[in-house]
Amino acid sequence: DTRCAMGNRGYVESRKVFVGGLPRESTTESLGAHFGQWGELSDCVVMMDRVTQAPRGFGFVMYAEPSIAQRVVQLQHVVDGRQVEVKIAVPRAVEEAKLPPQLPPLAPALR
Repeated sequence: DTRCAMGNRGYVESRKVFVGGLPRESTTESLGAHFGQWGELSDCVVMMDRVTQAPRGFGFVMYAEPSIAQRVVQLQHVVDGRQVEVKIAVPRAVEEAKLPPQLPPLAPALR
């Protein structure tokens, strides 16, 4: 994934920012309008449910420069009237690799 460059300290070069806790009325346009104030966006999306097409309450913005993403996650943000959570996006495969190993199920005699 070219959006995140793994370095010695993790995803320090990431340009992609996760935005959680978006209100239902948020759109890709309103998300882009808010986060575009800090720098040039190369992508922006509010995630939608595949079946209902209703917003899922989170989205992503990607900046042209990693330094802008790093600065943006240090700030508090209010999008469409609601304070949202922002953090550097971590690819799902990396996030899953951090999970503790699953314990095997107990043997029937030990239950």
